[in-house]
Amino acid sequence: MAGPNLRRMPLTEWSSEQTRFWSTQLNDIRFLSEQTPAAFFLTEIKLQCIFYGKRVFVADSDLINHPPFQDAFLSDASRLRSAFRHGLITLAIRDTVPNLVELNARQGSNRADPSIQDRAGVFAKAADDYLAGGDIPSLGWDIASVASSFERRVGLLLQNPRVLGGHGDLLAESVAKAKSSDAEGHLYFGPVYKYLVHQKGLAREHHLIRCVNVAHSLNACVNLGLSTCVPSEAFPPEAVSCVLQLPSYNEPLDEADKDLRLLPDPVLTDEVLDRITFDDIPGLHRIADGIGYFEALEAARKNLRTSTHIDTYIDILNKLRLYMRAIGGDRGIRLRGWQSDLVQNKIDQIELTAQDRALLWLTVPILFYSPLRIIFGISLDLTAVVTVGLLGGGLEQKRAQRKKTELESFLKGSAKISTTT
Repeated sequence: MAGPNLRRMPLTEWSSEQTRFWSTQLNDIRFLSEQTPAAFFLTEIKLQCIFYGKRVFVADSDLINHPPFQDAFLSDASRLRSAFRHGLITLAIRDTVPNLVELNARQGSNRADPSIQDRAGVFAKAADDYLAGGDIPSLGWDIASVASSFERRVGLLLQNPRVLGGHGDLLAESVAKAKSSDAEGHLYFGPVYKYLVHQKGLAREHHLIRCVNVAHSLNACVNLGLSTCVPSEAFPPEAVSCVLQLPSYNEPLDEADKDLRLLPDPVLTDEVLDRITFDDIPGLHRIADGIGYFEALEAARKNLRTSTHIDTYIDILNKLRLYMRAIGGDRGIRLRGWQSDLVQNKIDQIELTAQDRALLWLTVPILFYSPLRIIFGISLDLTAVVTVGLLGGGLEQKRAQRKKTELESFLKGSAKISTTT
């Protein structure tokens, strides 16, 4: 099929970059199952480019199966096309096709929503022309290796029938059917999904499909050794622990969430996000570099389950606060359950005295939202923060201790922090 040969580079040529990141936010199953508004996905990608990584890789199959992203690209909403030119978003394309047009043609009806093939073709041609015309590199990946690792991860699910909720035989049946339909006997997610939904009548939200989708969504990033961020509430935590082969923990949801959503959710208003275009984000990254934000983020990822994880995690919370303040959207952060517990552990380690010079400083209200906490203006640790004058001045021991007590009550869900003295 006619079309350009997109230039591609192996992952090793980007190995020196900080915070390379794999996005699964455009997963077509989530779009189809939740019917989430299109603007929401654009916001998610924008937040990922700002906070989660300087370079975000997106799978070729995600792009050609996601109409809202395609519409945003075609209309250049928020200057989305320039995200590829700046290297904020990088296409990950398999080694068996020269471009997206060819991939779209080969997938044909073998996708979650066969009706979008023609519509996706319009996007694919526009994207190919833009990438080739600007000589913008893509990440080349070995699809056979990815397919093989996907089959291994599905095998992990089959070895743990409890995780599948009694649907192991049905999954085994769908795997056999999917492999027999591939000329080379590879296993891909599309044929498994198609068989379960169109042949067996399972709803897209069915537990078995959600489990297989875990293996599908996390497979490529784990295979490539990249960090990711996914809507963990949509993934069965026991399936995540199984696919990622996490050790046994008492709280599988929290442990899975650590791998899927390392950062708390920044609270930015729609006004702030609408004002930021993808052309603006490289400038935001320069601000982040001056703060040391991405270095702190990498340290938090690497030390997630080490003895120093509390200190490195508190450090990234501090840097996140500074970064958000610079952006002009310092409305707070939403802490998930394990994140709240970690902050509480740090608080328990702190001896608040008059000489501590504001080891804990709360500047605006803290509110409780179950199961998420929104924390406004919290800074713990503090060496770097103090030097730039964020905290300023010391706190009297009595006031500091009262703040600590209030925060402890808040973390238990029983209080609202006051800013009054």
